[in-house]
Amino acid sequence: MNKGSAGRVFVQEFVIGLGFLSGLWIYSGVDPTAEILKSFSAIVPEMSGFLWLIVVLITIGSIMGAYFMGKWLGLLAVFLAFLGGIFIGSWGIWPLIVGVILGLFAPQSKVKSR
Repeated sequence: MNKGSAGRVFVQEFVIGLGFLSGLWIYSGVDPTAEILKSFSAIVPEMSGFLWLIVVLITIGSIMGAYFMGKWLGLLAVFLAFLGGIFIGSWGIWPLIVGVILGLFAPQSKVKSR
């Protein structure tokens, strides 16, 4: 995977998917994860704690994936996109644009060791 396609994948998966959409859900006042977990917990109540643990682990894994793929610049891009989602009703487009631009350059090129 060349650096250009790695940047596009990073922007699609982490900047837009993890950052912007998470902020947009907060802006809209709806938490889709909580709604889905409430539905599953109603079906199998004894599994509700386990389901919440899975959600927390997936979130931590996503943040770690953003860090491992884009390092600190990648985390900054995701955070700016998150702010862009939260404040999309006013000035949120600007951090989103900056986050997308940073996200294109965030993935580090793989350096082969001997």
